[in-house]
Amino acid sequence: MAEPVVEEVVEEVVVEEQVKPEPKPPVVKTVPKNMYDKLASEVADYKKKLKERMTAEEAAALHQQELQDRLEQYEKEKKVTAFEKQFLKVGVDEADASKIAIELSEGNVESLISHLDDFKKKLEVKLRDEIIKGTPKPPNGTQPKTEGDSYKKAMQEGRMKDAIRLKREEEETLKKT
Repeated sequence: MAEPVVEEVVEEVVVEEQVKPEPKPPVVKTVPKNMYDKLASEVADYKKKLKERMTAEEAAALHQQELQDRLEQYEKEKKVTAFEKQFLKVGVDEADASKIAIELSEGNVESLISHLDDFKKKLEVKLRDEIIKGTPKPPNGTQPKTEGDSYKKAMQEGRMKDAIRLKREEEETLKKT
């Protein structure tokens, strides 16, 4: 018996890649200058006409509101200046005093604490530097422990007896060591 021949059929599947279009950059919409100027002038004219139409009461209310806003601004500036002056009295430098005063007047506690911490660190560094500058150098092994400058100072001032006495004391100190 003869065996049947089976032919394998392989189908080629072609997958076409879909090409994605690249996104276009966003288009910035602008208005031509002449159109913008025209609209701006129309808005200004409208505001002008609106003010002309206002009654005396409305105009007075608007004026009162403007005065109130200005007063609040001046009071805030006065408060900041008073705080700043107080901080300057206690030794805070001008830049930090201004920042701290503004934060204090606005009630911004987190920022206020941050500025105060910065001031504290600057003050600690300043004090440390002043202490180091004020500390005399300790004598090394070759310098006498008495004040050698007092001998020289007495010589310059013309106090010969004191100079001789100080020089002898210095020499005795050197012999002992």
